[in-house]
Amino acid sequence: MSMDHFESDDPFTLLLEKDALEHLTGARCLVVRSRYRANSDMLFFSFRGLQVSVTTTKRDNQLIIHAIDVDVEEERGNCYGSKVLQALLAIAKKHHLPILAREVLKPSEGFWKKNGFTKCPPPNHDNDYVFLSPAD
Repeated sequence: MSMDHFESDDPFTLLLEKDALEHLTGARCLVVRSRYRANSDMLFFSFRGLQVSVTTTKRDNQLIIHAIDVDVEEERGNCYGSKVLQALLAIAKKHHLPILAREVLKPSEGFWKKNGFTKCPPPNHDNDYVFLSPAD
């Protein structure tokens, strides 16, 4: 393994779910596999005139969301991030992956709670949130 390229034997990537993500969100989606962080994907969703970007990693058999960002500040709060998150939740459920939001900032805690996430129990020094899916 070279220092500028991280190899992984985990075949899971959200690239394999690109069509499903586009269908679920109604947006064009670009998935870029990280060359520098194992099992990580950057997703870019293009809605009419704005972009939602998401950084994810699959580790320890769970999907971790590091960031969701709507690039047009005036459009934040208009459900674009929620639409993308709900699509990711559907894909995670399909693959039986729990989903974790890492290092949630205080101003965005309401977003995660509104979308069904619960703050992880102490000790939780990083302010992580987890999605607990209802029993099937």
